[in-house]
Amino acid sequence: MQPRLLLIAIACVALTACECAPSAQVEPPPVDDAEPVAAEDFAEQLVDATCSSYRSCTDDRFRGGIFHLFLLPVGTSFDDGVPPAVVDDYKDDFHRIKQKAEQLTPPMLPDAQCEDFTEMVAAFLGLMPHQIEEAIESDSTDYDAQAAGECIERIASPPSTCELERTARGDDFNMQAYRAIARRHEGEIKAHYEPCQRIFTGTKPEEAACDYIYECEAGNCEWFAGEETGRCGPDRRGHWLVP
Repeated sequence: MQPRLLLIAIACVALTACECAPSAQVEPPPVDDAEPVAAEDFAEQLVDATCSSYRSCTDDRFRGGIFHLFLLPVGTSFDDGVPPAVVDDYKDDFHRIKQKAEQLTPPMLPDAQCEDFTEMVAAFLGLMPHQIEEAIESDSTDYDAQAAGECIERIASPPSTCELERTARGDDFNMQAYRAIARRHEGEIKAHYEPCQRIFTGTKPEEAACDYIYECEAGNCEWFAGEETGRCGPDRRGHWLVP
């Protein structure tokens, strides 16, 4: 479950940013001057960059579609894909935010709830300060602060394929439409967010116990219903954007 949630999260940021981007942008923003981001600051800056991108959009239909692409995998994560302690911490928040979203027309993430919701996604992915610190201290992963800073810079700026704005508009924006867009533009979006793939280097081999994807050498921690921990699975990084 975790790989799918991570892929959708990154791709949704890409689509949200590009929907509101000027069509003249053709190159990824330079990252040479990006400031390193310490592990304890990564989640906060990730939340800020993501919500800034989300709030920049004015098309409510598109915002509603993006929210539901997040909502489905996050809701499913309560059954498999997230350590039980994280579920206990955030389950009530999830239902509260979902209820507020469903009160809007069309249903979408309220601006005031963006930080809470994005923080919950970050916690599910193991990106909160204490989660990263525990993984580093246990030698389960290495953390690259420079790559983290470059990743935040890219999240705060849109990819250049702003054909997405025309493609994604409409009432029928759904998972099928998302997959079509992701396949069509996978190369460019993947290149734009390439620094985000270099933040963590997992140390655990296949079949080792894991909590989060960044602990595994292959970038894949597989969870199954009823189990208390995940297992490092085969390499799925070739399926970067398309679940």
